[in-house]
Amino acid sequence: MKLNLTFFFPLFLSFNLATASDHIDGVPSLTLHQQVDLTDLYVFQNGQDKRKVSLVLNLYPGVSETGHFSSKVFYNIKIRPVYLNSPAEALVTTETQQEAVITCSFTDPGHHHGDESNEKSQANCLTMMGRAVASNVTGPVGEIVTSANESMKMFTGPRSDPFFLTREHFDAVTQRQGFIDPVFDNLMETINVLSIVLEIDMDKIFPDYQGEYFSVAAESLTEVDGQVKVLDRVGRPEI
Repeated sequence: MKLNLTFFFPLFLSFNLATASDHIDGVPSLTLHQQVDLTDLYVFQNGQDKRKVSLVLNLYPGVSETGHFSSKVFYNIKIRPVYLNSPAEALVTTETQQEAVITCSFTDPGHHHGDESNEKSQANCLTMMGRAVASNVTGPVGEIVTSANESMKMFTGPRSDPFFLTREHFDAVTQRQGFIDPVFDNLMETINVLSIVLEIDMDKIFPDYQGEYFSVAAESLTEVDGQVKVLDRVGRPEI
């Protein structure tokens, strides 16, 4: 069965590989706390098992060697089955009752608090279907761990930023010079981001849905005075 992965909320796009890029928004809260700045969201099929999906959420552009996830920021990745309609109706529909929400949170590393420990940050990604827990996986940042029911694998930590940018192309676009020779050095080659990488077994998360289409979006959030606030998101109409 062919599995198509798309961005939704609210624009529906159909690609086997869905991508977005959104580096450094310039919002004050993102400038002060880079952990909330989402850069890219990638979703693609596992080449060996078409019902398994790899999902990559990147954040914190230009993270340094000492940069890390924050216990004050968590991330929601929302996945919904998508239903195609007849030409006389809306193109597609989704139902919030069938939405899976993967919430990933982190502990701060021990050295961040001024001590000399080498304690690693811990990552936890909890998948909820309504009020039911569909999956829960916990492990150290920088290691690959699998949930007890084997519905999800998780890796979190620094990775090379996959975004490609050259100074010459940037200048050509901003100065409206048109297309130029693509043979230039990639300015992003030595720049890292923090990544949340998940491999998801869709049959275990959505056992009653055997359709071909899913919608995906992600948010960074924090809690202030008991209220949850969305700070950044990818999966927007203009993508």
